[in-house]
Amino acid sequence: MEQIPEHPNVVTFKEKFEYEKCFQVVMTICDGGGLFSRKGKGEGGRFTERQEARAIRNIMEGVKFCHQKYIFHGDIKPGNIMWKDKEKSCLFLVDFGVSLKFTPVIDKSYGKEADIWSVGVILYQMINSTLPFGFHHDGELFN
Repeated sequence: MEQIPEHPNVVTFKEKFEYEKCFQVVMTICDGGGLFSRKGKGEGGRFTERQEARAIRNIMEGVKFCHQKYIFHGDIKPGNIMWKDKEKSCLFLVDFGVSLKFTPVIDKSYGKEADIWSVGVILYQMINSTLPFGFHHDGELFN
């Protein structure tokens, strides 16, 4: 996380404090809640097409930036996407706990393509208010 330069759609590492039995990390404040904590302006509180497009653009800008820096997030899911503030001005990718630094030539069995696939699943969920493949909650799909 310390290696990721600042970007408007990626949470920024500020400082860490190490103690004998634990450590604390200070990062960008994201007090707008998780991706789906916001009610959309569309019918039934769903996201409108414009809101969906803006959200996915924010997410993909963060993913693109990470991949350009050879960082594979590896855990993109709704719980790891946070609104910057209560006005829901932009989204941040958070929780880089399983992220990996990769080389331009990576193992094709599981790589940055998985990040893109995960964003596609989130888009499907935003549009359809359900998960693909008959899953009923994130835990079944993302685990």
